[in-house]
Amino acid sequence: MIVIAQNLLAKLQLFELQTWARKAGASVRSLRQRVAANSVVLISEDSDYQNLRTLLENENLSLLYSLRKNNLQDDLGKAISFLQSRSDFQGPFIRQNSKLNEKVNLHLVCSDQRRQAIEDFGNYVKPAGVFDGFEHIARTVASELLTNAFYNAPRAVDGRALQASRTEVIQIQSPHYIEFAYGDDGDHLWLRVTDPFGTFSRKKLLHNLMRCARYKMLRVRENGPGAGIGLYMIFRWASELRFEFEEGRRTTVLVKLLKTKRLKVFESQRTIFEVVDRKTKVAMMKASKTRAPLSKSGRAA
Repeated sequence: MIVIAQNLLAKLQLFELQTWARKAGASVRSLRQRVAANSVVLISEDSDYQNLRTLLENENLSLLYSLRKNNLQDDLGKAISFLQSRSDFQGPFIRQNSKLNEKVNLHLVCSDQRRQAIEDFGNYVKPAGVFDGFEHIARTVASELLTNAFYNAPRAVDGRALQASRTEVIQIQSPHYIEFAYGDDGDHLWLRVTDPFGTFSRKKLLHNLMRCARYKMLRVRENGPGAGIGLYMIFRWASELRFEFEEGRRTTVLVKLLKTKRLKVFESQRTIFEVVDRKTKVAMMKASKTRAPLSKSGRAA
């Protein structure tokens, strides 16, 4: 099912969307209170904060397609094209393009490896033919995701971060590792980071993003690491952004950054945002049995 934010109904010509949806075996309904269990997509022009709140309150919604207020009908056409290319309605909607110019896949087992990995990634980005500052944005995204994977993902049974100090060298025990992959499909630079801990969740993510969006500023939480500020930057920069959670097993983040020579075009985007929450048998185990793969010293190896 495709859910349309209530305030869009009077503003948009929805005939094309409704016609396509019927052919695809989907339906289009307005967002009122809670949405049905088979709902998947939310199309909205609301603020980031309101959209994130809607996702939080309706866990059956997995994909957010935000429209720009000054470009509603054109953006709706793009939303239809995006959904048409995934007409099976089987997630995830945000996918890697199989036709990549290049692809790099790294398995990192030590936090010190981040620096060289980010440096190599930055060099990969340089010849992309994009606006000044794109490389810095791409490096920042990679740094944020890798730092989260090494230092925020490993947690004690009570939920506390095991590694609060960013100066410590973290080792992850074999056969586990942090996966860092990236590539270029011509239109987007994409990168993907996967950790083997599975301690992040849909609820935590949306609360972190909402806290920043609510004040329309990058607001740092004062009571510990993992403030969410970096994730909100990624949310604002990404053309497409997917979080995939498997509790007790892994967390995967896929980011696509639009390649353009015009900063204005890059900044005018609204992120296509997807949250995939995979329920596994591991998720039903007690917390005491789902500790992260840590070494005897308490460091992730």
